[in-house]
Amino acid sequence: MVSALGIGVTLAAATIWAFASVVYKSALGSAGTETRDPLTSMGVRIAIIVGFLALILAFFGNFGPILALPADQALTYWVLGVVNGALTLVGDICYFNALRFIDSSRVYPLINIQILFTYPLAFAFFGENIPPWMWVAGILMIVGVGLISKKDVQDRGMEKRNAAEQQKTHLWGVVLGLCVGLSFALQYLALQGQNRIYNGVFESNFTRLASYAAIIWVFLFVTRKHLPRWSTPSDREQTLAYIKMGLVGCLSMGIGDSIYQIGVNENGSALSITLASMSALFNQFFAWGILKEKFRKNFLFGVFCIVLGTIIVVL
Repeated sequence: MVSALGIGVTLAAATIWAFASVVYKSALGSAGTETRDPLTSMGVRIAIIVGFLALILAFFGNFGPILALPADQALTYWVLGVVNGALTLVGDICYFNALRFIDSSRVYPLINIQILFTYPLAFAFFGENIPPWMWVAGILMIVGVGLISKKDVQDRGMEKRNAAEQQKTHLWGVVLGLCVGLSFALQYLALQGQNRIYNGVFESNFTRLASYAAIIWVFLFVTRKHLPRWSTPSDREQTLAYIKMGLVGCLSMGIGDSIYQIGVNENGSALSITLASMSALFNQFFAWGILKEKFRKNFLFGVFCIVLGTIIVVL
C-alpha cells in the first residue's frame, strides 16, 4: 500500500530542491553578482548546513548503532560517507558554476538525467536489474536534454556577450549541468552503500555533509584566496548573500535530502524517484515567477520528456 506520508515528504523535498535552485541562481548568476565566488559560497553554505543538522542530531539523532558497528563495517561506512561528501562537492562545483553561465530553468532539468547513469551503475555495483523500458526512457531523456540545451540569447546576461562568448558560455553551462547529473548518480550509489550497512536517514546525510565541509574548508584555509571576507561593504554584501544560500541550503541539503530518504523508506525508490522528478517542472515555475526568466516552450517540452522518461524507467 502506498504511504501518504511517503508521497507528501517526497513532493515536499522536490519543491524545496526546486526553490533552492532559484535562490542559488539569484545569489550567483544574476545581474551584479559577477564577482561572487562559488567556492566561497559553498564553504559558507555547508558550514551553516552542518551546524544546523548537528543541532537536530543532538536532540533526535542516534549514532549509537553506527559506533557499535564491527570495525570492518564501520570503516566501509565512513569511507563511503567521505566518498559521498566528495562526490556531492564535485557536483556542487559543477552546479554553481553552471548557474553562473546559463539560466536556472535550463540547468536544473539537466540534473535529472542522473537516472540514466544511476541504473547502469547500480547494475554494475549492486547487481540491480536494469528496467526493460530503459532504452525508451533514454531516448526521451536525450530528446529532453536536446530541447533544453538548444542555444538562444534569452539566458540572463547573454545579451551582454558577443557571439563567441555566448557559444562558449552556453556550452560550458550545459556540460557542467550534465556533469552534475553524473556526480549525483555516483553519490546515490555511495549513499546506497552506506544504507546497506546502517539505514539512518539523518545520520548518513550528516556524514556526507560533514565530509563535504571538511574537504572544502581545508581547501579554503590552504589556498586562503577563497576565504569569506567582511572588511568592505562589498565583502559584507557578498558574505550575507552566501549566508542566505546557507539558510536555504538547510532546507535543501539538510531537510530536503533527509526527508526524501524517508519517502524512499516508505514507498521504495521507484515511486520516490518518479515523484522527485517533478522537481524539474516545479523549478520552471519558480524560475519564471521569481527570477523572471524567459518562458520557452521547448524547455517545457524538454522537461516533460525528462519527467516522462523517469516515470517509464521506474514502472
